Amino acid sequence: MSSSFEPIEEGIERVARRFSGTPRKEVLVTRLYFHVYLKMNETYNRSLKRHGLNTTSWAALMMIYASPENQVFPSDLSKVVSSSRTHATRLADELVDKGLVSRRASGEDRRKMILSLTRKGVALIEKLLPEHRVLLERIWKIFSAADLGRFDKLLRKLLLQVGG
Repeated sequence: MSSSFEPIEEGIERVARRFSGTPRKEVLVTRLYFHVYLKMNETYNRSLKRHGLNTTSWAALMMIYASPENQVFPSDLSKVVSSSRTHATRLADELVDKGLVSRRASGEDRRKMILSLTRKGVALIEKLLPEHRVLLERIWKIFSAADLGRFDKLLRKLLLQVGG
């Protein structure tokens, strides 16, 4: 086990010894999942920081890039970054301030705003995609295609269980 997780694992064992009936394995896997998520997030943020981005802003940019005509409503953005509409508005403001995204009123409903990638935003994404690919390959190379397939199925099963 990774040395960064050992103190957490030891703590779980101490608590389980003090409180009978503790679902040891479930607690362990849950904490391990969160620990891996945090380490993965740190890795991504390190690679994005020099471009003035983080995992949240990257996810937002990629959502817009993957959308038809490279545009979305801010409410769609809040769903992909799993945050409130207020946070999505702040994120959109940040991306607009950086010149990566533009904001305009919808032709159908002037109360609705549309976020679109700018040329600068598209250029940055297309510059970072090869770097992102290398990072992903480095992280996931320890798994076979079959491992990744099983992992995908298990994560989707867990997502359904927790309400996703």
